Amino acid sequence: MKWMGPAAIFVAFQLCVAGALALHVGYSEPPPLGKYGRAAALPVLFYCAGLALWRLRTLPENPIAYLREQDWSECFRFAGAMCLVWLQFTALTWTKAMIPFVTTMWADVPLAGLDVMFFGRDAYLYFPEAGPFMDYAYGLWFVILCLSFVGVYFRLSERRDALLLGFFLTVGLLGVFGQYALPSGGPIFYERLGFGDRFAAMLIPELAWKTSNYLWLAYSGGNVDIAIGISAFPSIHVATAMWIAIAFRHWLAYSFLALIFVGSIMLGWHYALDGIAGAVGAWLCYYLARVTLQALTLAPARNDQVRAKP
Repeated sequence: MKWMGPAAIFVAFQLCVAGALALHVGYSEPPPLGKYGRAAALPVLFYCAGLALWRLRTLPENPIAYLREQDWSECFRFAGAMCLVWLQFTALTWTKAMIPFVTTMWADVPLAGLDVMFFGRDAYLYFPEAGPFMDYAYGLWFVILCLSFVGVYFRLSERRDALLLGFFLTVGLLGVFGQYALPSGGPIFYERLGFGDRFAAMLIPELAWKTSNYLWLAYSGGNVDIAIGISAFPSIHVATAMWIAIAFRHWLAYSFLALIFVGSIMLGWHYALDGIAGAVGAWLCYYLARVTLQALTLAPARNDQVRAKP
């Protein structure tokens, strides 16, 4: 559990920055603690219930007394991990909702221009029209991400600590803080943000269009709810899909990364450079997590050597 201490400090720092930012700009909406908290509590309840049922498989004479005697420390550790996930996404949503109170969405035009510079034309033109499959498959991102986090948590691997810390660095550095570097809405909001009809020819499927209307309503009203906010650069969808690919190194994980990257362009959520930046950033965050944990591991040894010198 070497990852949990640095992750907790980093998440607490994000919440402190978000709170200070809210006070600075006079943002009165509270963070969405309730709904994210209930979502994070579900895996903990399922795990604890499953563990209890497994331990009762021998049918003890007094089940209540038997369960009281068991060691439940792993349940508390898992609850702590999910608590950090809860607070991490609370910080992400809270800071994303504050973007229009801090700055304008000024980066859409240069990002769209850079896409054309690198790829010859707007990236969505390289792909066919997004159909229902892509529309709904892209919507499963959060469920797959949560399942992947739980899978990494319970996976016995020498990379486990670095991967878990890398998850929080990815969402925090690229999402909470990175979204303010080049504030943008993406092609689906290009016209609504007042930049013209450049992407008016995109045919957006039903679910993506309804979701964009929900996000735009929240963006215009400034209220905070679960899974709201408009921010295209860098793509957290692609960044976390890259984290899954780094974690599992399996063709299914790589396929999911490709689906999310292509889907983010086809559905109008992101420019191609948003996804590229997210993928590269996720790899760098994983590398930073490894370096951080190595430094924390070596520090006590150095201190012991210093104290041991005559």
